[in-house]
Amino acid sequence: MKQLGFILALIFILMPMISLAQDRISENLNLKNELYLKSFDFEPKQINTADSEQTVNFLATIYAKNGLMNNSSTGFATQATFLGPHSFSNKSSWFSKPEMNAIFLPPSVLGDSTNGTYKGTIDFPKGTAEGVWQLESIKLVDNKGQIRELKGDDLESLPKELQIKVSKLKWIGILIGVPLAVAIILMAIFGLMKDPFSRIFGILGFEAKKNSGDTKGIRTMYKGQDGATSSSKFQFLLWVCVVLYAYIIIVSDAYMNHRMGSLGLSVPDNLLLAMGLSTTTMLAAKGITSKYVEEKKIDKSDTKGGLFYDDHGYPDLSQIQLISWTVIGIGIFLLKTLSDVIGSSGAVSGLPDIDQTLLMLMGIGQGAYIGKKIITKDASVQ
Repeated sequence: MKQLGFILALIFILMPMISLAQDRISENLNLKNELYLKSFDFEPKQINTADSEQTVNFLATIYAKNGLMNNSSTGFATQATFLGPHSFSNKSSWFSKPEMNAIFLPPSVLGDSTNGTYKGTIDFPKGTAEGVWQLESIKLVDNKGQIRELKGDDLESLPKELQIKVSKLKWIGILIGVPLAVAIILMAIFGLMKDPFSRIFGILGFEAKKNSGDTKGIRTMYKGQDGATSSSKFQFLLWVCVVLYAYIIIVSDAYMNHRMGSLGLSVPDNLLLAMGLSTTTMLAAKGITSKYVEEKKIDKSDTKGGLFYDDHGYPDLSQIQLISWTVIGIGIFLLKTLSDVIGSSGAVSGLPDIDQTLLMLMGIGQGAYIGKKIITKDASVQ
């Protein structure tokens, strides 16, 4: 009996909720039949607000059984809402999204009050945030005050992007300013810079070294124990810096020009292989040199080597080939990155790929360099 009573009580509780849900579903279906968008478009889709105000004209064909609400208030008007990109010049939009609305009011320019085409406009003032303005929603409001809002999948077939030409100043900020700021912060944190940045971060407790006076500087990253520039370390450092730079500008472009904050980028297989070869070359060169020094097969105490020279000061073809293919590969990778970022109308979703032929040539250069390391021994210490 207790179980039966519990079931009956549960039914009595759920019945009003089910009835209310059914009523709401019915109301939504009725509203969809009484108020819906038939078409939507705007022109121009690309503008330049660097020198003057620009006006974009909108046309929306709407079926409204009861007619559209004749109210220009933002909350009670039929309107299309666009959200803009972030801007360096406007501090309030660094983290927030600027908003602009095109309002559609009766009378219609074509048709009648039930089935008509309405005109709306947005005036973009001089200096408006540059980049892609995205259609966020379209709100339909009829004379009875019924509201139907279209978002997400409801806007799938409609034109959604309005592009405001990005100025050279903003591109400089994205391509140079942001990467430079990140580089300064990283070098200060990792103890690669001296005053004043290292002291500032040291006070905050972020610096890698407690005693900034012992900092050797960034040049030690690509030099060997003998003080000469290490070809293997240098090519590895180049790849790390270039890929990091590409990642930063792609993410910065997506955030500043397209309102996208995702940090996840796809990494092509050939780029992973290039980074892997670069890492392997550096580690193998370090391992071979350390072993030969320990076994006294070579003497690194006083060498005349460098980026393109062997330990005796002579030009080394294996080192020249290694650095040459590295520079060519990095140059092509950078050109592809800049072309994708500047030339694409949408946000870039991944790092650019490296041609397979170029990857093979880079591999041959790195293999020749390691092979030369293995067979080279100093006769004077035999």
